[in-house]
Amino acid sequence: MGRTYSALEAKVWAKDSLTGYVAALFTPYKHDGAIDLDALETDINYALKLPNIGGLYVGSIYQEFWLLSTAERKAIAAAVVKAVDGRVPVIVSATHTIVSEAIELARHADSIGADLVMLWPPYFGPRSHEGVLKFYEEIIASSDIGFAFYNTGLAEVGYQMSRDVLRRLADNPKVCVLKEASLREDVYLDTLALIGDRVLVSSPLEEYWLSGRLIFPKLAPTLLMGSSRCLIMQTPESPRFSTFYESTTSGRVEEATETLRWILEVSEELHGPALRAGHHPVGLLKALRGHLGQSGGDPRPPCPIASPDEVSEAVEVLRKWSII
Repeated sequence: MGRTYSALEAKVWAKDSLTGYVAALFTPYKHDGAIDLDALETDINYALKLPNIGGLYVGSIYQEFWLLSTAERKAIAAAVVKAVDGRVPVIVSATHTIVSEAIELARHADSIGADLVMLWPPYFGPRSHEGVLKFYEEIIASSDIGFAFYNTGLAEVGYQMSRDVLRRLADNPKVCVLKEASLREDVYLDTLALIGDRVLVSSPLEEYWLSGRLIFPKLAPTLLMGSSRCLIMQTPESPRFSTFYESTTSGRVEEATETLRWILEVSEELHGPALRAGHHPVGLLKALRGHLGQSGGDPRPPCPIASPDEVSEAVEVLRKWSII
């Protein structure tokens, strides 16, 4: 199956088609360091057993995209689209610091039948707001597919868009989703109010998403874009995140709040300090996945590998909360 809309219909398609959790995939490696595509397919099938997984995100920080060659990124994207086989939408990142490389990745995503392309601002070097807009405009104009974009103040990315840049990108007819990952509720709500009538402004964090649903019910989407919590804090047998999602979308606020309290307590014990410090604990979460029926393993250097003590402590957290 391939994309079913024209690029100029992206906004309508996104509103009609994107819902639930879009889970961020990880990259499994073989012992020799090569991509393990068989393990990746197993991970995909595991994720799709979780209720309310509405899509998969290829090429996030958790997939170590900056440590993969362009050929590897293309191979992973093609393998995911093939394995998913139309069961849910697949969003493929074309993020790069070089315009021509991003164009190549975006066109490849379109050619293999991906449903949407994710494009970050260039994540290194001197940048101006006008320069970032030109970067986006060149890449978006080159491909006949819809685009999602990303905004965060995390140090790993190092660039947060201005309100003017957000507005101008949201006005582009091919742009239909924003992953707002500032890790600040006020920024998320402000962005939702600013451009939520033109693009789906989604947070991967349940606490911000719930606030948006309560404060801006006509603007806030039913989409949680790029979540990792849903893969490391639940199992198909005990899908807490599905309970939270269904409570929220059905208006059962007290029930949703109670489940959210559980989510936040577990998340804080697992990786709260790392996120507040401005980085994703890729090595730790990747190792934890091996205890949840997923591929696990270590990231590529120079990404930090979790120590045995760190992993043991995190596994105890999962046991404490009856996740494993």
